Amino acid sequence: MILTVTLEGYVKKFREAVERGVNAIEEAAQVYAAALDEHPAAASEFAARCPGIPATAWAGFEAVGRGWVDKRLLWGGGAAQRALKYLPISMQRQALDGGVELLIGSGESLIVNVDNLTADQCRQVFAKDRIRDLGAQRAWVESRNPPASITPRPAAPFEIVGNGSRRCVRINEPCELQKKDLARLLMDLED
Repeated sequence: MILTVTLEGYVKKFREAVERGVNAIEEAAQVYAAALDEHPAAASEFAARCPGIPATAWAGFEAVGRGWVDKRLLWGGGAAQRALKYLPISMQRQALDGGVELLIGSGESLIVNVDNLTADQCRQVFAKDRIRDLGAQRAWVESRNPPASITPRPAAPFEIVGNGSRRCVRINEPCELQKKDLARLLMDLED
């Protein structure tokens, strides 16, 4: 019982600290975006004065600060997070808060948390500019699995194949051979 209370206390403190940190990052992103609006050279100045921040993070700060990207996507590096960053913020929030509808092999659909999507499922669900509905997902799946090509039908029900002494008759489909057909085949085999 004491361990449970202590663990709950740690979890609560952790959650509160993360929430404060995320909110502080959002505020920092807003400050960065405002500075960029007022001072065109601000980007290089910020990077020079904050050397611990990777160069790749600055675009994310600007996008969050301008309200283009939900703050929860700043630290996510999975396929779903990458796809969501290109969508309007309303779609980002809808997917992050409520999950997305995923068409499965049986034709049914499931509501899936975006963190649980595989890379292939992300390609199925997310287009460059939208979240695909079930009909669009079905079309996408079908386009990825085209029907097997149709093998051309041979011109004759039988043919001679091979070279020299290895020539033989290949029967391509059930057929009836008359004497004249057999005689012609034998002559062709001896040529």
